[in-house]
Amino acid sequence: MEFGKHGTFYLRNGWISKAINVLEKEENKSIFSPKNMGKAIDKLGIGRAMVVSLRYWLDVFDITKEDRENNEIIKKFTDFGEILKDEDRYLERKGTLWLLHYKLATAKEKATTWYWFFNIFKLNEFDDEIFINNLKEYIYQNGNKKVSDNTLKKDYLCLKNTYLYESYVNGNRDIEDIISSPLRELKLITNMGKRKTYFKTKGNINEIAPEIFYYTTIHEIPKEVNQVSIEDLTYKEKFPGKVFNLNMNDIYDIVSTLENKNYVKINRRYGSSYIEIIERNEKGILSNYYSNYKID
Repeated sequence: MEFGKHGTFYLRNGWISKAINVLEKEENKSIFSPKNMGKAIDKLGIGRAMVVSLRYWLDVFDITKEDRENNEIIKKFTDFGEILKDEDRYLERKGTLWLLHYKLATAKEKATTWYWFFNIFKLNEFDDEIFINNLKEYIYQNGNKKVSDNTLKKDYLCLKNTYLYESYVNGNRDIEDIISSPLRELKLITNMGKRKTYFKTKGNINEIAPEIFYYTTIHEIPKEVNQVSIEDLTYKEKFPGKVFNLNMNDIYDIVSTLENKNYVKINRRYGSSYIEIIERNEKGILSNYYSNYKID
């Protein structure tokens, strides 16, 4: 479990594209090494604390992984990072945002609060106190790790600022602040007016392309397993029902589309429904998405 590693900074618009543009050049692979901080500030155009935060987020979103060479930190693109670099580094497709959300919501060890909120926390309506108290109970029940209230509050605010979609602007806020996190476009957390109550909202299935849904499914299924139940897709941690906050009817709708596209076959037996995995090429599935879906 990890908490508070973001330094209170949630992912900002433009950060990912800046990082990819810099890291794809060989001479910048070690730019996130502490001794290269000045170079990172100059190349990325953000402050020192934001550089540290961006280093963290790149790994949490599975865009990069880190190695050490000659006492330097070397950032290398993951398989997903390579796809993002080649297909949509500027996050222009809604499917890319859903993929980034999936990566964040399943990062159990690196972003525990996000994982807990989307996979464990069962309430769809909450306030600050309910959120913090339930998170503390989860931590206690899963290892009794000592985490300060202040750190948990910072995680809560960071998560809320990552996703909270607000349809109003008051005199104390400007529009750039409200849209400054790209994942706010998914509208997975909302509130009403100036109330302190928030809602975890259902993912919009019209925005979740079947290929994105399918990628997130097979990414969680071991290669030796060739089927998964609709029930698991809906209720099991890390699967689309939990991560995208979908109900079983939503799952059936998307799975039916996947069957029509010959990605899966739906089987029914003993009163339960399963999908049989036909296509397992994750890179090919995402290539199909980026080839067939126009920029939003």
